[in-house]
Amino acid sequence: MIEGRTVLALIPARGGSKRLPGKNLKMLCGRPMIHWTIGEAKKSKYIDKIAVSTEDPAIVAAVSNLGVQIVDRPRELAEDTSNVYDAIFHALGFFEPHDYIVLLQATSPLRIAEDIDGCIETCYFNHAPSCISIDRKRPVANGAVYVAWTTWLREMRQFDSGRAVTYLMPTERSVDVDRWEDFREAERLLSLREFGSSSGSPTSSILPFSKGEKKNTSNDASKWLR
Repeated sequence: MIEGRTVLALIPARGGSKRLPGKNLKMLCGRPMIHWTIGEAKKSKYIDKIAVSTEDPAIVAAVSNLGVQIVDRPRELAEDTSNVYDAIFHALGFFEPHDYIVLLQATSPLRIAEDIDGCIETCYFNHAPSCISIDRKRPVANGAVYVAWTTWLREMRQFDSGRAVTYLMPTERSVDVDRWEDFREAERLLSLREFGSSSGSPTSSILPFSKGEKKNTSNDASKWLR
């Protein structure tokens, strides 16, 4: 909760993937990849509830003891061609209304709690309807954190409207795992961060949000949603 506003985090996690089969459960530095996202979401100062939307019993088994709510996603909403917004609105129907929805993709395992909270703060303190995380070295969405007013998202059906603000993230935390080379890079960076490299420490590259910073992210963010 932020200033009395409730926050729901949703982690969409399909079982299928053509480029990297079973990627959400692939062991990444000793843990299934999805566990990295759940672990950081649980550290957030603002998230009130965490939900995982999946059609895969194996993913349900892997996360059911982590204190998250499970949303049984229909298989027709979990195909390669499925629209993630349909999965979002399906999941929202299982919970009491929340003021904010935070979308956290399991394919961004390097994102940390400070990134999640920074994105929420940027959205809230700018009075913006949505906020999207971007790679600080490239002005494009990195797929790690999406925040929006829930009622606004229902109406607009997209995070990346012209009124979206952005939250800058370091490149080393902006890896989106879609292919084997992405997975190997995430593994390399997580190993550096978790096992003693000061250059990869979780707090070394936090960028403070810039109140009032706005950027039209149209045509950048949607391609990362799947």
